[in-house]
Amino acid sequence: MRGIVRNNIFTIGLVLASLVLVGCGGSEPVGKREPVYPVSGTVTYKGQPVADADVTFLCQEKNMSSFARTDAKGKFKLTSYASFDGAPSGKQTITVSKLASAKSTTKEVDLNDPTYDPLKLVEDAKAPPPKNSIPEKYADAKTTDLFATVTADSQTPEVNLILQD
Repeated sequence: MRGIVRNNIFTIGLVLASLVLVGCGGSEPVGKREPVYPVSGTVTYKGQPVADADVTFLCQEKNMSSFARTDAKGKFKLTSYASFDGAPSGKQTITVSKLASAKSTTKEVDLNDPTYDPLKLVEDAKAPPPKNSIPEKYADAKTTDLFATVTADSQTPEVNLILQD
């Protein structure tokens, strides 16, 4: 009887250990990833650097996107898999957006006030959606006029994105 219990415990332990080891693998082997190449650049609007803008490179050929956020000087470095690793080679459609943060409309409320109405408070707290502080055309892949080509054979030069009204 003891031998059967030990055998069952050993079998269950072996199955659990196998499941743990199988579950520890990554979702996609690194060798099967599309290669990426470093891409950096600057975003300016009306001659000034655009800080905190979201930059997206869309590679239709490879069905991949690369992302970045500009720093205080409008500079960015693209990320695909790991921080600042770059973008895949090919033609890129570029979108840029910078949402202006909405101002808070929260007011202090006295819960003991006889005129207190929680539904009114919720209605007052509804803020308008944030607006893009640069022209909307740059935020949509269908309307943007920003394009670049990332090449695999050499370093892609710095991409300077000059936004205009």
